[in-house]
Amino acid sequence: MAYVNTLDCVVTSTQNVPHVKLLEKVTIIDGESFALPPRYAPVRILGQGSFGVVCSAKDSETNEMVAIKKLKNLFIQSPKEDKQAQRVQQLRALRELNILKFCNHPNVIGLRDIILPEDTSFEDIYIVMECMAGDLRVVLNNKRKNIDNYHCRHFVHKVIQGLSYLHSANVLHRDVKPSNILLDATCNVKICDMGMAREVDPTGTRLSTNYVQSRYYRAPELLLDYPKITTASDMWAVGCVFAEILLRRPLFVGTSPVNQIEQIVALLGTPDKSDIFGVKEGVEYITKMIPYTKGRGLKAILPRSSDVTIDLLSKLLHFNPNKRITAMEALQHPYFKDIYEPSNSNMSPVPFHLDERPIYNTNAIKNKILEVIRKHHKIIPETEPEKKTLDVPNVDFSGRRRSLSEVVKINFRDFFDEDTQPANESEIIKPTLKRSRSKCKLCKELRPESTYEGLVLEVFE
Repeated sequence: MAYVNTLDCVVTSTQNVPHVKLLEKVTIIDGESFALPPRYAPVRILGQGSFGVVCSAKDSETNEMVAIKKLKNLFIQSPKEDKQAQRVQQLRALRELNILKFCNHPNVIGLRDIILPEDTSFEDIYIVMECMAGDLRVVLNNKRKNIDNYHCRHFVHKVIQGLSYLHSANVLHRDVKPSNILLDATCNVKICDMGMAREVDPTGTRLSTNYVQSRYYRAPELLLDYPKITTASDMWAVGCVFAEILLRRPLFVGTSPVNQIEQIVALLGTPDKSDIFGVKEGVEYITKMIPYTKGRGLKAILPRSSDVTIDLLSKLLHFNPNKRITAMEALQHPYFKDIYEPSNSNMSPVPFHLDERPIYNTNAIKNKILEVIRKHHKIIPETEPEKKTLDVPNVDFSGRRRSLSEVVKINFRDFFDEDTQPANESEIIKPTLKRSRSKCKLCKELRPESTYEGLVLEVFE
């Protein structure tokens, strides 16, 4: 459904690349417009926020339901005071596209398509992904449904498998919470929303001053503004989600970062000073302002949970990020002894890497995003070498003449603060579970779309 317009070329600093135009139609759902190729027919809004909206859609070519995420107004002209915030969103979009394109794991949401913009003046980006029937938050909020131990273990196991894969690829998710854990009627579990995800900095330095994870799932070191962030913060969030499944309510519901720390200490006890990672003021607040306490303990709020359950939970919720259990270690914990099978399925064969050093302004980000989309559509070969902006320093990728200040930034970019191939499908070894061909009593109500009819359910017998 595409044609090549040989008159519409995108002028880069090195060569002319023919641009592809798609025949699009605009559909409006609940006041939100979606400009999509005819193969996608939007059905309903699944979720939305200030920078994006997700809808379900029918793919006429595959006859399957997909989820389409619209990252809106990314490149719209904004007031000067909003440009920094907009640039943060643009970089997040670039990272999300690259990470989604890189990932290939059954417990991480899969990329199906990236809509090719009509021209270089695009303002929105459309990402097509697998469509799941609902998220863990929906299940937790349905108080009529009991989550038995088998489902709890299954959900937590799959989330940790997905994180094990991401962490092995040097990717930190940074926003693990029930609404970002997708489920379907087959009890499949997938981690979604890579908008906050980042490559792990080998130096361990803080990834972003704009990073605000959902407070209920934020690790102590983040609450205390510690300048070094690691994958351990994701594991704390898993511990919070694990406890929430058992309790059917959030474990810590602080009204502020300080109150969140107070609730953590009240339950887990006052940590040793050597286990507190944070800025000086944060450490002193815990050691001097909060009265010493042994804490109520996890067993007090989960009296019916087994010792092995409490043990895993306590290892996930260790105050010290360096002593917190890793994803790979958690998979080998006795809590999963009946379902864990050693394999390489939870390891990425290669690490993820995105060099952001040359990306200093909106035009550079936009051209990087366009390059990712073109590679996805094979307009540009995956193996094509990266284009060097310094080949023609006074012209950007769109052919626009750069200003003097932009040329200076290019040559002195280090002074300014401003694709790896995915794993082959054959390298993904899915863990073997006992299977039943009956519908899951817990998850079957997560089927709002008729396309889920006839799917085989995989649950514990």
